[in-house]
Amino acid sequence: MFINILTDNLFMKISVIIPAHNEEKYIKKVLDALYKQNFSKKDFEIIVVQDNCTDKTWIEVDSYQRLRCEQYQDNIIRTIEVKKGSAAGARNAGAMIAKGKILVFQDADCIPSPTLLNNIVKHFENKDIEGLATRTTYIPPKNWIQSAVSLQRDLRWENNTRRIKKIGPNDGINVAVMKRGAFNRCGGYNEKIFYFEDDTLTKTFFKCGYKAIFAPDVIQYHNDPLTLKESFGQCKSIAKGMNIKQKAGKSQSLNEKISLWTAIPNIFIGIPFFPIFLISAIKSKEIKRPFYLASLISTRNIVKLYYYLKGFF
Repeated sequence: MFINILTDNLFMKISVIIPAHNEEKYIKKVLDALYKQNFSKKDFEIIVVQDNCTDKTWIEVDSYQRLRCEQYQDNIIRTIEVKKGSAAGARNAGAMIAKGKILVFQDADCIPSPTLLNNIVKHFENKDIEGLATRTTYIPPKNWIQSAVSLQRDLRWENNTRRIKKIGPNDGINVAVMKRGAFNRCGGYNEKIFYFEDDTLTKTFFKCGYKAIFAPDVIQYHNDPLTLKESFGQCKSIAKGMNIKQKAGKSQSLNEKISLWTAIPNIFIGIPFFPIFLISAIKSKEIKRPFYLASLISTRNIVKLYYYLKGFF
């Protein structure tokens, strides 16, 4: 369990915790978006947890810190280095040193909306809730891969509603913002879980009897993979997570089973290549998007199955 020895009067409102493993591409943009929030700098902190970085993430964060110190005298970034090898471990490490009453678990490749922090505080005026689920959407697509993913995000229920609603463990959306007390009593993220640690913590949150809402105005803009290499890298991580769950005796969800085992007929009947053939004859980008998505999902499922089976041999 998490124990923080700080007394309540030393707490600030919000701690934004960012786990970062080789995130040099986006980390400055994320930090800048947080600094540009219309929110008092005295009331929040940013904790960047650098986990086994082998790229220039540290240099990017350090140069941004220097800029804030030298030009603006308002650096509120704290950094720690860990060797956890997972987002779960990095997030827990950040939570251990956090001073905020509210913990915001921010991905290093998501750009927060300009009013994110204000809207979070506004929703927590509702004393009946201990957590929030945020709305994740996309930046304007730059190629066919991001165009496919954008359609997938458009089809999700949280991007088709603008109303606040109470959520539960089976709504398919994770609680990414929590009061620190709830997070501590849930025991933090399970560091034995890889990739699916968000799902696991969310289920624990509801098992503990806490309540959460979906907040449609708390928005994250996700930088989805630009290349097949990046997309397949995600597949490898997902497959690793499935393997770890399986070996730990945890059952796969229905969606996980479908994503894996539908790959087998796809391989034999050539589904990934059929949409590609049709795409070449279509001119409208909007009409192309479903074909892009069908092709990408089919191909990703094959890649996931490959890495999943590889993990057992």
